Amino acid sequence: FKKNYCEDALNIIRSNFEITTSSMTDTHFDAFDGDFCTGVIRDSNFSNLGNDCLDFSGSTVSIINCNIQNVVDKGISCGEASNLKVHNIKISGAHTGVASKDNSQLLIEDIEINNCEIGFSSFEKKSEYGPGFMEVKNYTINSTKELYYTDKNSIVEFIN
Repeated sequence: FKKNYCEDALNIIRSNFEITTSSMTDTHFDAFDGDFCTGVIRDSNFSNLGNDCLDFSGSTVSIINCNIQNVVDKGISCGEASNLKVHNIKISGAHTGVASKDNSQLLIEDIEINNCEIGFSSFEKKSEYGPGFMEVKNYTINSTKELYYTDKNSIVEFIN
């Protein structure tokens, strides 16, 4: 997927999916938007994106061995009661590396975050859902202004 000018380079709704060895580059808005889906994204690269890279609502997804570079907003956005498992990810040059919001659970193992404003963020955006939760195991972070942000009821938990 290259040089898309639409709202999302790829939007999948109420479906099962598997994306492997793919590339999404030079997209003006979100690269991948998954709504109420179940799936896997593996061994893929994403770069030069005008909004979020991977954006999920009401979904259950595993993201494995992916690289994300130059994202205007969030590298990975987990929202509206989503459950994401993230393993072996590199994110460089995003406003926020990863975000869990609105009663979502984001489990991360082995992540490298470079040159971001915020590494990890967990919050409630929509009051009908509730707080976000994130668990982080084995992370490396460089040249990032804030390690994490949470609101009063949301959690970012670092586990050694």
